[in-house]
Amino acid sequence: MTIFAYRAADRRGQSIDGVMEAPDARTVVDRLQRDAYYPITIVPQGGRRRVLGLAWPDIGLGRVSRRDLLALTQQLATLLEAGMPLDRALTIQVELAPNARVGSIMGDVLRSVRGGSSLADALAKHHPRPFSRLYVNMVRAGEKGGVLESTLRRLAEFLEESQEFRDAMVSALIYPVLLVGVGTAAVIFLLAFVVPRFAAIFSDLEATLPLPTLILLRVSEVMQRYGWLLGIAAVAVLVAIRMVLSTAAGRLRADRLILGLPIVGDVIVKIEVAR
Repeated sequence: MTIFAYRAADRRGQSIDGVMEAPDARTVVDRLQRDAYYPITIVPQGGRRRVLGLAWPDIGLGRVSRRDLLALTQQLATLLEAGMPLDRALTIQVELAPNARVGSIMGDVLRSVRGGSSLADALAKHHPRPFSRLYVNMVRAGEKGGVLESTLRRLAEFLEESQEFRDAMVSALIYPVLLVGVGTAAVIFLLAFVVPRFAAIFSDLEATLPLPTLILLRVSEVMQRYGWLLGIAAVAVLVAIRMVLSTAAGRLRADRLILGLPIVGDVIVKIEVAR
């Protein structure tokens, strides 16, 4: 499947731009004509971008950010509140997608809805990225209760407040994280390069050293000899944790462990109850 960027015109002559995932350009033409659009240009979007005349892979580009999800939710709520049918509202969102990834996801959602799936089921196919369980189940409740428009509006307000809170937290934590990072780097530099020089001096003096100094010298020696092994071990631990959290049973054990922590577990429970 290839992502195609297209420009088309409707029956009133107004041009629209959008993206669509399809096996070839002919399929894009057929889909546009089926939706009463007249294709003008269809260009495949490559997986590379050009910077300073060189082609670079689009690593990390096209992902659905929280701001993109917020915009999608607000747009869909507004369109449905205006009385627009769901499939037409989704079609507009595909056309106005900010990047190829969003356009591809919304195109899949549109095809699922047209195929008879509910909006919640169509969104659940892309869980957990970018739609969380909370998001999908809120949409499902809105569809069941016949209040999808107001549910989406509530979701948009919730996402907006969450984004504002997250931005405030990031702003507040930048300085402490920077201090911790610089401090950790300084400690590693001292243990790896500075302390060994003092160790040679103390060895020449043949003096009796206090216990804290001896511990520091031993830690420095371990860093010098086995630093690479410690790095590999750290990476292996991170990979193991990632593999455990990729399974339902692993996530359940991790959640139980986190909820059992003093203070932190209680805060998390209150956050989830508030949601």
